[in-house]
Amino acid sequence: MNTMNIVRVRISQPLPYGEAEEIAVDEHMSVMCGEPRWLSVADVIVYRPAMPKQEVEQVFKTSLRRYPGSLVVALTTDDGSCVVGTREGGLLRVATLVPWVAASAAHAWTVAGQRLDDLHECCIRAEDQVGARAAGPGPVLLEVRRVR
Repeated sequence: MNTMNIVRVRISQPLPYGEAEEIAVDEHMSVMCGEPRWLSVADVIVYRPAMPKQEVEQVFKTSLRRYPGSLVVALTTDDGSCVVGTREGGLLRVATLVPWVAASAAHAWTVAGQRLDDLHECCIRAEDQVGARAAGPGPVLLEVRRVR
């Protein structure tokens, strides 16, 4: 992932006969934390490298306070888990997704008016995971793709 990306997430649900109905589309700016010129306008902030689990909550609080335009923060903990936090205080631990994908899916899901906890019930597929098993059991599908 580049330091700044425009990401588009399509949320759809299956219909009979293999078709899908698009529920929502979200396009937002995702920024790596080491890129200070974009952080003030980022919708999503992704931290690297991994950090100790005990620092997670403080990083979320500090980031969301410092950058009031951001809705979602994601990071990897030293045990390899990806943790996503939202401005509303929700925290979600995701074992199978890279942080930028998890964060972008969480942003789209949240702005679509859904509860972050329910994201575990969705099937998430990212452009750089082609051929990989999508994370989550479905039936709602979130397709995460970098636009620029």
